[in-house]
Amino acid sequence: MPEKSSERTMTAICEAKALAGTIAGDGNWKVRVQRVRRHLGCTFNRAKDILYGDERISIKAEEIDRLREIKISLDSDRTRISGLRTCLAEIDPEFHGPTIEALDRALRTLGGGH
Repeated sequence: MPEKSSERTMTAICEAKALAGTIAGDGNWKVRVQRVRRHLGCTFNRAKDILYGDERISIKAEEIDRLREIKISLDSDRTRISGLRTCLAEIDPEFHGPTIEALDRALRTLGGGH
């Protein structure tokens, strides 16, 4: 049986909410909404509606595509930063301590903290 339009809309909203949550990372709600807004290039209210999965909105295909692209890019960034952190920790954690701490902060900001 074909999916109903409202079911597809809810599926899109749920996917957008999950992607936006990953993109938003950690922090208070305003900081998280600002991150989504900045990445999507939309208004604060639109970013908030997407991040919290407001059922009254509709998600455009371009927005879902953009959220997917952003998530892939951020996942790649997290992987690179985590790898660099691991290398520095293995080489000389005492000498590289401040850099490792900075990388940990960056990972927390990106939602993949140590």
